Amino acid sequence: MYKSSWGCPVDGLPITGRVDQDYDALCFTQLGFPFPENNRTGGRIQIRQLSRWFPNLPDNANEVEVQRYARAYILQLLGGTLFADKSNNLVHITYLQFLEDFEANWTR
Repeated sequence: MYKSSWGCPVDGLPITGRVDQDYDALCFTQLGFPFPENNRTGGRIQIRQLSRWFPNLPDNANEVEVQRYARAYILQLLGGTLFADKSNNLVHITYLQFLEDFEANWTR
């Protein structure tokens, strides 16, 4: 097992992905709509808009809706906590590619 420079144990394969994404298509397939350009800065979206568009999961939500809400919530965590920038307001859309198939990406 490898230890990071912070002394944390690191086990498993690294996560890598594409950076040349079609952001509108990625948002549409993963969240259900293309993110409006006025709420984007390049390839980053406003975290507060995620919480506005995905406020509370409806009681009668189907599996697709549950997964979209989960992706929006995870993006908020990534942008606001794990990979926060100095504005603490934006998260990169490219993280959505890792949230496409929950079972394939998280059960290895």
